[in-house]
Amino acid sequence: MNTASDTKIYQVPCSWEMYAHVNVEATSLEEAIERAESDDFPLPDHGGYIDGSWRIDYDIVEDLNSE
Repeated sequence: MNTASDTKIYQVPCSWEMYAHVNVEATSLEEAIERAESDDFPLPDHGGYIDGSWRIDYDIVEDLNSE
């Protein structure tokens, strides 16, 4: 049985996908898409989790937790 002294905190890198709609003010659909794709466009504060999209980043998990 584990005791409190046997445990430690590990960093487990993970990712998941969300789906949402955003309202974009623009003069055309093409411009709206361009604005939505820009790096400075804010992420939506609402949305839904895409089922099955949870992933652990096994490529770096050990590096993050090496002592």
